[in-house]
Amino acid sequence: MTSEEVHLNDRLEAHGIESVETDLGEYILQLLKQRPYHIIAPALHLTRYDVADLFEQKLGTPHDTVIENQTRTARAVLRGRLSARRYGHQRANFLVADSGAIVLVENEGNARLSTSAPKVHVAIAGSRKSFRGRRTWRRF
Repeated sequence: MTSEEVHLNDRLEAHGIESVETDLGEYILQLLKQRPYHIIAPALHLTRYDVADLFEQKLGTPHDTVIENQTRTARAVLRGRLSARRYGHQRANFLVADSGAIVLVENEGNARLSTSAPKVHVAIAGSRKSFRGRRTWRRF
């Protein structure tokens, strides 16, 4: 949510840089030009019929209401668009200041695509997501 809070995608677009979401729900919302509905389920308010209409209109795919097929469609489109990118950014779940480690947690395999394919990777995290050492870590 840090990148949402600072309107990162809007700022990148204002400078002529296209930003493409890799999370399926966030990608759907990006196509709709909407903000996330919920922190964990950003497109919870949309039905599979809404997504079928959206993909048909924006991606030129056949009207398909089968969720697994919609996921395959989005994955294929995203892989094609992201494989040649020079820059990728990822929202870090937390940072470890002592070692410079970045911890990324994901459930769709999209972290690997946005961190390993581009030549440049930038991790974004809020100020409350960094740990300075064992003492800080033990409090959690």
